[in-house]
Amino acid sequence: MNRFGKIVCTVLFIGFCLVHCRPPERKTEPVPALVAGVYITNEGNFQFGNGSVSYIDQQTGTVTNDVFYAANQFKLGDVCQSMTNIGAYYYIVVNGSGRVEVVDTATFKVVKTITGCQSPRYMVPVSSMKAYLTDLYDNKVHIVDLITNEISGGISIPTWTEALVYSHNKVYVSAPHSKYVFIIDPSSDQVIDTIESGEGVNSMLVDKNDFLWLLSDGDLGAHFSFLAKVDMNNETILHQDTLAQPADRLTCSLDKSVLYWLEEGVVKLPVDSAVTQRTEIIAKGTHNWYGLGVHPFTEDVYVSDAFDYLQNSEVFVYSSQGIQKSTFNTGIVSGGFYFKMK
Repeated sequence: MNRFGKIVCTVLFIGFCLVHCRPPERKTEPVPALVAGVYITNEGNFQFGNGSVSYIDQQTGTVTNDVFYAANQFKLGDVCQSMTNIGAYYYIVVNGSGRVEVVDTATFKVVKTITGCQSPRYMVPVSSMKAYLTDLYDNKVHIVDLITNEISGGISIPTWTEALVYSHNKVYVSAPHSKYVFIIDPSSDQVIDTIESGEGVNSMLVDKNDFLWLLSDGDLGAHFSFLAKVDMNNETILHQDTLAQPADRLTCSLDKSVLYWLEEGVVKLPVDSAVTQRTEIIAKGTHNWYGLGVHPFTEDVYVSDAFDYLQNSEVFVYSSQGIQKSTFNTGIVSGGFYFKMK
């Protein structure tokens, strides 16, 4: 779950349980033709086992909520955290259930379940044979053998790990409870360096100029939130700017020239501009914005409203200028977006 379990979500969820709420009955939908479209990972309610994946067919506009269940006839599990495409498979990380479901990209049927992790978060391939997987409760980065789809080892980190970026033959790993970003050499599976950035780094990316950007929520408000720009040639921070609000979900345009993130509303910043020139293109208003994605071809902005974290989310689609284009309903606590182009 985003921002270390979303403390507010947990409080609301406990209160909801006290009035004997039950998750809605599951309706079986047919498996859609998985053509060009958008996948949305829905976290669901912690310990209710109602995480899911929604799919919107961009040719027809049809939305299938819970495409995983439609394809496999069993529930995905507890807290659908993230989804990554590696080769012919999607790796769906199920945080609360402590597993990764490996599904065929053509059918969405499970071909393997990866276990041996406590509370997995995000995954990135580092070669054709190996990937890394972060974990909330294991103080390590798991090594995943992509041939057997099993965990083959781990790299010790002093605290829990979150976001991953593979660049320059190195893997950058955020550790939100520490003030460091850890750097791993994937050829040796060893930590070789750190960047002292500050607490709360939750998302990272590399821009068109080959700079690494770090976004922090201030470790749940215990420290200042910030956006930092890093020179990966010498691992030094070029600029670090304090933000007014906790920030999350750093993403970018296809050409990596424009950054987007959540800072109450949706904020946009060209990478060649000063942080003070960022603009809010979508206001918070009465929404509870939670997930964010940018379509790689149209640059349309997809942002989810999680409401009270208990009911189904609604996804809003805006132009890159912040003009609303459409909306559709998804699952509970929609957090991530994956765009399938063909």
